Amino acid sequence: MKDVKSYVQTIAKRLGSAFSLEDFELEDELEFWALAAEYLSRSDSPKFHETAEWMDILYNAPVHFVYLKDEKGKLKLQHRSVLTENLESKFSLSKLNSTERSEKVAQFERRLDNLEKRVVISEEMKEMGGASFPIGHCHRIPLFNEDEFCGMYCTGPYVENPSGIIPRLSIIGRILSKWLTECDKQDAKTETTGRGLEEELSSLESEGLEITGYANVLLGHLTGVKGAESAALVDLSEPKVVAKANMADNFVANIQYFDGDKESVEDLTDYLEDQLDLHDGEDQLVIEPLNTLSPSVFLVLTLKGEQKETFKSSVNYDVIIETLLQLLRYQDQNKHITSRITETYYQMLREIEQKRDKTAHHTDRVMALCNAFGDYFGMGEEEKENILMTAKLHDIGYLSLRQNAKKRTVGSDLEHPVLGYKLVRHLSLNENIKQGISTHHEWVDGSGTPNGIEGDEIVWTGKVVGLFEFIAQFIESNKGNDSKTGEDWLDELTSMLIERADIQFDMILIPTAVEMLNDFSWNDLCELGEGT
Repeated sequence: MKDVKSYVQTIAKRLGSAFSLEDFELEDELEFWALAAEYLSRSDSPKFHETAEWMDILYNAPVHFVYLKDEKGKLKLQHRSVLTENLESKFSLSKLNSTERSEKVAQFERRLDNLEKRVVISEEMKEMGGASFPIGHCHRIPLFNEDEFCGMYCTGPYVENPSGIIPRLSIIGRILSKWLTECDKQDAKTETTGRGLEEELSSLESEGLEITGYANVLLGHLTGVKGAESAALVDLSEPKVVAKANMADNFVANIQYFDGDKESVEDLTDYLEDQLDLHDGEDQLVIEPLNTLSPSVFLVLTLKGEQKETFKSSVNYDVIIETLLQLLRYQDQNKHITSRITETYYQMLREIEQKRDKTAHHTDRVMALCNAFGDYFGMGEEEKENILMTAKLHDIGYLSLRQNAKKRTVGSDLEHPVLGYKLVRHLSLNENIKQGISTHHEWVDGSGTPNGIEGDEIVWTGKVVGLFEFIAQFIESNKGNDSKTGEDWLDELTSMLIERADIQFDMILIPTAVEMLNDFSWNDLCELGEGT
């Protein structure tokens, strides 16, 4: 076989002839079609970063991005590639001093972050031409799948079509449509990135146990078959009812308000006899401590008076107690494993963040902001703990994004909340934490990612962490920038929050967030989380 270079050049010439191209006069154009020929000769379509590199031969653009039609009939930002070398030349950064350079880059990053994640399809999008985006004026090439509009390829800002290529833009559009729709199908087939890490954790799904369901079955046997009036498994360390059978509706609330010695059978007996009004009735309370890692776990039974002496010696009672103990030991072990895994996730994420100055303190900053907000908002202890754990783990989905920066695309970045959820879904964590990780990039108006849910569909933890990640990113983008005073930066930040209320953020959060920010100086905010 001929060498690869010769083969590609031959294919390129045939491709040029097939497309009725004029003789190649520009080296760039020859390279462009030769690379197209190489990609077309493959069995698999090129990856997005390869497509962007191909298109950049024509445009030398800082940003290439793609919107593809989603199942809801909107265009979703699916891919994005930033070519920093083009950013340098496009904005003549070498001619600026360090302060001007930092401000220019920070301004561009803010605009890039503001690219709409979802847009409504218009007729204009189906035509070739220019379009206005937050980063500036970009060139747009519509994409079609079997003559149906399916998206658009955009590149910019401030680029022009090479004059010799304009007649062939429709051909380029057809090639892009083929590659990008096939790339999208491949992404869906492989569930984007992170599959390897998810598969490593998939065994947790089969090994994980939700002990409440099993305990309810065992307690149901104590009441339904063995004749106990009611039964409950309680853990006073939180305090909570782990499982119950035939217990009064107010029993859960009674346990939650218990404030006695959490390891004392006597204190719990006195409290429940009073709450359940068992002092003079026929029913008698029997409380048995279960010897697990926690000395505050008890089996609570109400029995008829004549049952009390014989119930514990009845058939299978010991077997049921031993099984409850095994379940509780599993739960204790599961909590320990969960704590170890989540802390490891956090340390791994911090290692990734510390590779860039801008993100070196990102997670700790979000946690510190959420912690301060919890105090201002008057959150209870458990609510605040859930918010802080969500903040600690909100970006762990990036652990699954193993491509290098050049290969990473917005399609995978937008999925990091979903990937993060998959990394914790089988762990012993509060469900609000798991859902908060999954929803922290959703907007209350439904234009967020990854699922476009809105309003009350977004859990409270996701709303709070999403707000303070936005604030942290604003701080990180402008920290050390002396082009404005600290007071000006704070005014800009609070104005942005107010403008985005009931669009990106829940209105309920904004007054307290603004009050909190006004109590901080800009320097204090910039240092928040950096001492962790």
